[in-house]
Amino acid sequence: MVCAGLYQVGPTEHGLLRDALEKPSPTDSAVNFERENSRAWDFGFAADLSACCFEIVQERLEREFNID
Repeated sequence: MVCAGLYQVGPTEHGLLRDALEKPSPTDSAVNFERENSRAWDFGFAADLSACCFEIVQERLEREFNID
């Protein structure tokens, strides 16, 4: 399992990141995202998932939603 924090690059991208993570997908049932707030990174999401799922989520964010 991987515990990861996902944060937007710019302050205006929080809504884009939230919307992208909430999009349904057949493989998303094994992935858990919860909103979190960090003093250093601002708003983001904590994720608990397998290493393989993490790579898939990261790739989807970059390719499908154009989010770094």
